[in-house]
Amino acid sequence: MLRTYKSKALACFARAKKNDLPLADYLQKLTKCGTVIIKPERGYVLWQIQDIISIFTIISIINGFMKTPKIEAVNRTIDWKIIILI
Repeated sequence: MLRTYKSKALACFARAKKNDLPLADYLQKLTKCGTVIIKPERGYVLWQIQDIISIFTIISIINGFMKTPKIEAVNRTIDWKIIILI
């Protein structure tokens, strides 16, 4: 899930079941992006990506592998990226 805040800061969150902690850790180490936060009271783990380079890395990896409606969020982010680079 990609979120754009009023300050135009991007953040990407991936939530998974507590049992998928090894997968979240593996993906974080593989991409060298973000941090994995364990939410024991909620029963899930959260892979949180906030720096702009890491977000663009993840977008580049997943671009073309998503279908609507999430692809619309990726497309908005790509448009936002182009505005930042201009």
